[in-house]
Amino acid sequence: TNTIAAGGNHGLWIRNGRPCSAGQNDRGQLGNRTTSATPQAGFDAVYWPSATPVVAVAAGARHSLALDATGSVWAWGDNQLGQCGQAVTGDSTRDLYTQPVLVIDAVTNPALAAIQIAAGDTASYALTADGKILSWGDNSSYQLGHGIPTGGSSPAFDPVPAPVVRLDSTGTYAPLDSFCQIGAGRKHAIALRYNSEVRVWGANDVFQRGPGDYTKKAYSMVLPFNLYAYGSDTMRYTTGVQGGTGGIITRPWYAPPSQVAANGDMSYAKLFRTYSEDLYAQNMVWGANDSAQIKSPASAYGVATPTSVTNFGRSEVALGRAHLVMLYDGGVTGNADGAIHWYP
Repeated sequence: TNTIAAGGNHGLWIRNGRPCSAGQNDRGQLGNRTTSATPQAGFDAVYWPSATPVVAVAAGARHSLALDATGSVWAWGDNQLGQCGQAVTGDSTRDLYTQPVLVIDAVTNPALAAIQIAAGDTASYALTADGKILSWGDNSSYQLGHGIPTGGSSPAFDPVPAPVVRLDSTGTYAPLDSFCQIGAGRKHAIALRYNSEVRVWGANDVFQRGPGDYTKKAYSMVLPFNLYAYGSDTMRYTTGVQGGTGGIITRPWYAPPSQVAANGDMSYAKLFRTYSEDLYAQNMVWGANDSAQIKSPASAYGVATPTSVTNFGRSEVALGRAHLVMLYDGGVTGNADGAIHWYP
C-alpha cells in the first residue's frame, strides 16, 4: 500500500490513519475544503469525513484518491473528466470537490471492496479484492480499458467505475479478473495478474504499452516478455524429468514479472532471477525517453522494448514524470537527462 504519493503539483501522506496534503490547491486537490492559487508549503490534514482510517493514497495531476480500511475508495479535487467518480456538469467552477467524496462504498457493497488504488493524470483505478480492476475518469486515450461500444465510439470520459476488459477470441469484450497489481501512467495503465501475465492498455505514442503500433487500445492486451533475451543457461535432466528420456534443456535466467508500475509515459516491470538465491533482479523500463531517463541518447520516439536499467539484486525503482530513482544496497542513484548521480 502507498502511504505517500506525488501528484502533478501536490503530495499526499498518511499520518495516524488520516490523509495529509501539501502543494498546489487550485482545484481542491488538497482536500481542505478550500481552493487557492497559492500553494501550501507544508503538510496539513485533509478534511476526512469518516472515522475509518486510511490505508493508501494516490495522486493524479489535480485530483486525489484514498483507500480506507473497509475497502471503500474516496476522491477529491478536479472532476472535469469524472476522475472523482462524480457526475460531470460541464461547469468547471462546479466540477471540483474540496473534500473527500465516496466513489466506491465497500460497506454497502462488499463485492466492490478495493485493496489497491492508482491515479493517472485524469483517470482513476481500483483493484478489488476479487481481482478485478475498476476504472473511471478521462478516457481520451482509452486509458479506462472499458472497450468500445458496438456500433459506437468510446466515450471521452466516464465517471462511473467499470471493469477493465479483454478482447476474447470471438471479438467480444469480457471482464478480466485475477489481477494482483495496478499501475497508472499519464494516459495508459499496466497491470499484473497472478499468473505473471502483464497487461497494458491506453496510449502508445511513445511505446509506453511496449512494442507495437502507435494506436491507443481500449482493452487490456498481453505484453509478452522474452525471458531468454535477458540471459539463459542449460540444464541436464534425467529420464522422466520434463516428460523426456534425458537430455539438455535451455532455461531462462529470470522468472516472469513479479512487480509492475507506471508514471508519466513510462512503464516498469521487475524480473527476479529464477535459479539463484542472490535475489538478482532485472528492473525493466520502457516508454518515454525524451530526457534520457531510460538510456542515452535521449529520443522523442521512446523505447519500445523493455530495457534493463539496473540488475542490482536488492534494488527498487521508482518512476517520475521524466526521471527514474533507484534504491539499492549502498545508496541511491537517479537517471535523468543522461546523468547518473550517486549519493553514498
